[in-house]
Amino acid sequence: ETPIGRACCDPTPIAGGTPAFLDVDRIPVLGDPDLRLEVTGLEPGAFGYLVMSPFVGAGQVVGAGHLCMDAPYYRLASSIVAADPSGQVSVGLPWGSMPVLVAPGSTWAFQRWHRARVAGGASTTNFSSGREVVFQL
Repeated sequence: ETPIGRACCDPTPIAGGTPAFLDVDRIPVLGDPDLRLEVTGLEPGAFGYLVMSPFVGAGQVVGAGHLCMDAPYYRLASSIVAADPSGQVSVGLPWGSMPVLVAPGSTWAFQRWHRARVAGGASTTNFSSGREVVFQL
């Protein structure tokens, strides 16, 4: 199966864990209530949320990972959820409460910012892979 969009950065595995990958489940059409952003490879129960930006960046180090976007960043507050027991999250876009206008033909990058543990059990933050998509009408 061909991934939707373009990978815009690789995830950083920490503490011998698996990296977290973000994928889009279908062609992104504005207002599609069934469009989902899916993340795998998270620690079970790890809280986090989606961030989005119209600009892909070089990869700023934040916590134990890389934020692969440039400002402005937007947090999708409705996406604050914990990973399920298999380390997965599936989140729809909150079309009625998006923090910014997403126009037809616009390109947006997405990543999941999440809690993670480093060697010894200390808590930090990390990011999933990034995915850049163009929204259709």
